[in-house]
Amino acid sequence: MLRQYMKPADVAAARLACKEWRELLSAQVQQVQLPPCLWQHSSPGQLVQLHRLLRVYKYLQEVRLALPQGQQCDACALAQAMDTFRVHLPTLQRLELAGIAKPAHWCAMLGSMQCLGPQLRCLQLTDICWPPPSMLHMFGALSSLQRLHIRSPHFSRLEAPHLAAIGGLTQLQELSLCFRTVEGTAHAPLSLDPLGCLVRLTSLDVQYTGELWLLACAGQC
Repeated sequence: MLRQYMKPADVAAARLACKEWRELLSAQVQQVQLPPCLWQHSSPGQLVQLHRLLRVYKYLQEVRLALPQGQQCDACALAQAMDTFRVHLPTLQRLELAGIAKPAHWCAMLGSMQCLGPQLRCLQLTDICWPPPSMLHMFGALSSLQRLHIRSPHFSRLEAPHLAAIGGLTQLQELSLCFRTVEGTAHAPLSLDPLGCLVRLTSLDVQYTGELWLLACAGQC
């Protein structure tokens, strides 16, 4: 791999040397984090820039999208970006989404991801609030998903319908859930039985951080 022996500045210069080097170095880029300006503005200019980027890095396997705190999600722009990934990135297998904090964000995210269902193998959701139960049926379109990682540090409850929706993804091989608040009580805890439907799982990681938070608050009193 030529790229691993070069500094970033040298890589940029080498890509300008000739077409063969440009193709070689671009093909070695497998993941990218896209700034919101490339997927959160419904304008021809956004699509032109995104198309230009994906023509250069056409072998990407992972795309990361992070919605800035407090920013509303432009559903139309996101749908255009996801469809662009589908058309121009046949190698895309992993998608990471961060900052989904409102029901409107979930409606846009889940709706736009439907077109990637046949090719998406791994989905990572970080810094999120749990989606409303009425939207959970959209997860069913992710028919090829094998790895699902969800991390919710907010006061948004993990509930039985969430587990039921995840349990419906019977093709999952790897699952990790990290949550801060959960439905139920110490005497009547939320049952994880729906996850028993995931018969292909080889890795399961469930983390509850609420108790640690309560202990931290108690220590400050």
